[in-house]
Amino acid sequence: MKQYPPKTGKSFQQIPGPKGKWLTGDISQIDFCAFHHYLKEQVAEHGPIFRLSFAKKTALVLSHPGTVQSILKARPHHYRRVSTMETVFAEMGINGVFSSEGDRWKLQRQLMNPAFKSSQLKHYFPIVQQSCERLNCRLQHLVDDDSVVDLQVLLQNFTVDITTHLAFGVDINSLDNSNTELQQMLSRVFPMISQRLKAPFPYWRYVKFTKDKRLDTALIYLRNLAEQFIETAEQQLINVNQPENILQAMIQARNEEGRGFNQDQLFGNVITLLLAGEDTTANTLAWTLHYLAQHPELFDEIRYEIASQRDVNAPVSYQELDHYPLTFAAIQEAMRIMPVVPVLYLENIAQQFIEGYEIPAGTMLIIMLSQAGFNPELFPNPESYQPQRWLNISPETQKNYAKELMPFGGGPRLCPGMQLAFVEMKAALISMLGKYQFTHAQSPSDVKSKFAFTVMPKQLTMHIRCK
Repeated sequence: MKQYPPKTGKSFQQIPGPKGKWLTGDISQIDFCAFHHYLKEQVAEHGPIFRLSFAKKTALVLSHPGTVQSILKARPHHYRRVSTMETVFAEMGINGVFSSEGDRWKLQRQLMNPAFKSSQLKHYFPIVQQSCERLNCRLQHLVDDDSVVDLQVLLQNFTVDITTHLAFGVDINSLDNSNTELQQMLSRVFPMISQRLKAPFPYWRYVKFTKDKRLDTALIYLRNLAEQFIETAEQQLINVNQPENILQAMIQARNEEGRGFNQDQLFGNVITLLLAGEDTTANTLAWTLHYLAQHPELFDEIRYEIASQRDVNAPVSYQELDHYPLTFAAIQEAMRIMPVVPVLYLENIAQQFIEGYEIPAGTMLIIMLSQAGFNPELFPNPESYQPQRWLNISPETQKNYAKELMPFGGGPRLCPGMQLAFVEMKAALISMLGKYQFTHAQSPSDVKSKFAFTVMPKQLTMHIRCK
């Protein structure tokens, strides 16, 4: 990757960027469903720091890994999520740990951290294992019926089952009851968050279009469901000595005098857990299978790696998760090429000098987390899907990869569910790929990526066959 030396003594107005239109700036030139691609193209043209104009608002885009790392490490004291995010989430009534800032974030993160400790993962695993068994049963039905499946929807059902069970002690079993109302309602929220964050004007405060009314319906449904979860958990806490799920732990913290969650924060974090646990993990699994289906020989290598070490009809165990390096490498390579959270929206709390430019306080910063994944010096032929590049690498290379690629963010606000996500993804692939073959139902080129807060595959339909 070309190195851009630090600059000194330059004003914000001197930062390069695309030339937008007089009234609308760059906004009229951007397809926000492909915003991740647009940003990548602009990096190639303008370098790792450039400006974008959104009508009356100007944003600074940053992609150099060193700059990104330093900003992430300086949170929450010097940088915060863009203020419109807290406003948008609060208006929706879902202002939990993800969107909170300052002392509110610190308290909520402290109260949630114990639920995601590494020591808890083994305790959680029977629920993951149960969902993997259900996923395999569902795949077998699809084989028997010779059905074409929307893989992203199927995997969202898988992850929402795990999340609701782990977080709330509720077994929804959407895998056996596909296209559940919960799934439909959740699918409305992330795209609307993304749209409202990018909107130059908060039109929804004055007029509601059909999409806004559908969002309101979804939020009412989710609040009612969350209140049911909370009521059940409160009753269960009466009869247990210690919390048995994440929601019970949050309620117990709320009930401690002088600290904890109030009812609105509790609801906000219930929805945050549902959204975060469903979308990101499911999309990464879907992209992994999309890439593997384009490389049958690699698919066969992974199947051999799995089948040569285990009975493919037996439930996957927690102890064996790290026994399949090529399988894990397939996930890592998919995350490199198609990170499902490619950007963060932040702002600087006070005036800062970034790469030598004077950046006014409150400037919107679009932080590109994984641009280094396309650095040919780190990853030769970076556009090519090559999981083998993650095998037999030196500790120094491993360290460099971890430093340069940030699919789960970084610094104090590193995603607390990262290790749980890896456990879910490893278990799902080990359990599926030993038994089943996945092939595209149409040309792989028909599969598109859609940026809607996370990057999801669209039209990813597949045939499932027993191997």
